[in-house]
Amino acid sequence: SETRKTVSVYPDIQSGFNASVTEGCHPLIVDFTNLSNGVQTYIWDFGDGSSSNLQDPSRTFTNTGTVDSIYTVTLIGIAPNNVCRDTFAIDITVHPYVQANFTIPDPLGCNPFDVVIENSSINADLYRWDFGDGTDTVTFSTDPLVHRFNNADFANQRDYEITLVAENFAGCTSEIRRTITVEP
Repeated sequence: SETRKTVSVYPDIQSGFNASVTEGCHPLIVDFTNLSNGVQTYIWDFGDGSSSNLQDPSRTFTNTGTVDSIYTVTLIGIAPNNVCRDTFAIDITVHPYVQANFTIPDPLGCNPFDVVIENSSINADLYRWDFGDGTDTVTFSTDPLVHRFNNADFANQRDYEITLVAENFAGCTSEIRRTITVEP
């Protein structure tokens, strides 16, 4: 006697996607383009505790630490038969955030005005200063610095805008501006 069994072989499926960027500075916005074939249901795990079932999602990745964060983004594709599955993953590297900040205890003074600038930036390694008076400098620490501002006008106050661009090891930057006033 002959025994026959029917075997069902489902079509192959393939999960895959591209990321608009795979490395960058905090906050990093990544757009995902789904390249899956034969997939009906999408289960995205962004590696940061969040997920999505959209075909082409976007996600903003953050890093408030001091070293790189790596998020493994995984897509599980499920076939229309709900049986076949395929998985694909890409790592996203997010460099730490940088926050430029400085204070000027006394932003108003008489000519010549020696301004004390206190650098309170976070997660930076390099500081580019533009003093707004045609001079600039680069520093590598948060030590306070002093800059002399002049006002040759005998009648009017003069404002100077100080700009700080703080930068970390990965080239991530943050910028802040503050104004000081020099009396005549």
